[in-house]
Amino acid sequence: MKNNLTLDVICPRLLYWSWFISDSASAIPHKHPFWQIEVVVAGEIATAIDGEVFTLGDSTILVVPPENNHAFSKKHGLNAEVFSFKYDFDNTPADLRATIISDSDFSRHICSTLVNLLNENKKTFSLPAERQIALEYILGSIIHYCYAYQPQDLVSESHIVRELREYVSCHGKKVNVQSAAEHFNCSASFLKRHIKQEKGIPAKAFIDRECFEIIKKHLKYSNMKLTQIAKMMHFNDIYTLSRFFKRMSGISPSQYRMLVMPHSLGGPNQRKE
Repeated sequence: MKNNLTLDVICPRLLYWSWFISDSASAIPHKHPFWQIEVVVAGEIATAIDGEVFTLGDSTILVVPPENNHAFSKKHGLNAEVFSFKYDFDNTPADLRATIISDSDFSRHICSTLVNLLNENKKTFSLPAERQIALEYILGSIIHYCYAYQPQDLVSESHIVRELREYVSCHGKKVNVQSAAEHFNCSASFLKRHIKQEKGIPAKAFIDRECFEIIKKHLKYSNMKLTQIAKMMHFNDIYTLSRFFKRMSGISPSQYRMLVMPHSLGGPNQRKE
């Protein structure tokens, strides 16, 4: 399903916001006609979305469109610092699914910005008009990131697939099926079965493909040397990176870069590796 969500309709109206440290927080499954965003600044809480349970950890954002069933519960023995926002806006596309933005550069930036913006007012939940305008723009950017910025076919993907893609984006070649399963607090067999059923390929192949796509972007759109890309993507060295890339594409990283970017961003004097 294509959701024609564009910037001109992302104009949230803040209805309510709160801040709390979860020590006994819980909520039974429910839904409502307005949007909700939960931003976990620190700690962990659990959420259930349409019966599927997920852990929301540090710098994790949960976006719940209208009429999506959701629930919350405290993680045993753990507290969490959470911002909660209720809001609406016009022209919301129908049938949007709840989305989890896992720990990433984007989510960490949002958390830091919210803390700076709301820290003085988090005990009273009041907000000067200028800060409310800023907050509404931040909420709009979160919606845009989830439902407009990302390719539309990602909207219909399950949360675990999207989280795995984000996890690979952050940790590159360090990610394998076992480490991903531990990160998502599930078994490796469950993760393998889920990815195979949804994407039609083994979980390892999915992880490798996502890592490969990130490397291609670095080669095409940056002037980083292979040593820099290898370090960023957590390969042992450029030779390991080159073998991986050649296995995935049939050509070396340098050959790929010359095909997609004949006149390198680094200019004719850029050193080849």
